[in-house]
Amino acid sequence: MDEHTIRPTPSLVVWCIGALLAAAALVDLALGDLPAFGRAVAPVLLLLWALGLVLARPVIRYDAARLVVRNPLVVHEIGWGAIDAVGRRMQLEVTVHADGRVVAWASPTLRRRRPVPLRRQAVSRGPSEVAPAGDWARDQLTVAWEQARVGGSPQHDVRRRPDLPALVLGALLVVATVIGLLV
Repeated sequence: MDEHTIRPTPSLVVWCIGALLAAAALVDLALGDLPAFGRAVAPVLLLLWALGLVLARPVIRYDAARLVVRNPLVVHEIGWGAIDAVGRRMQLEVTVHADGRVVAWASPTLRRRRPVPLRRQAVSRGPSEVAPAGDWARDQLTVAWEQARVGGSPQHDVRRRPDLPALVLGALLVVATVIGLLV
């Protein structure tokens, strides 16, 4: 099985729009007042880093061996054998028998559920029936999990580690912002 990626596209689009607006504001500031531009760069980049951490950085990747859930500041690597269930509340949740559950921030939102139109109610099972809102992300993970269980001896390891590149970049931006505000 190749590596697959699940990412919330609307969140990524919102972050890109925010980055474009911030870039436009910085360019406008650079053309008008260079000292103010120097003081504004680090805080704007820190704000973009924080938004990117929540909107653009989270991702779910999976292949034949494992599931990788990258949440803000934490990366979870879960072998398929360690998974007890895949479900959803507001986000995708992976129940791991070693550590409880892992909530994936990168899961796409469900489509809005709509009531069945009146003309179709005569064919439906009842007047209160609601059309299903296909959860393709959960279905993809469930199929991959089932294939890994059937395919052989899946890994049972679960590893949590900090997202070091994001942490280092955030620390550098905080230091730069503090220095820019004090000078």
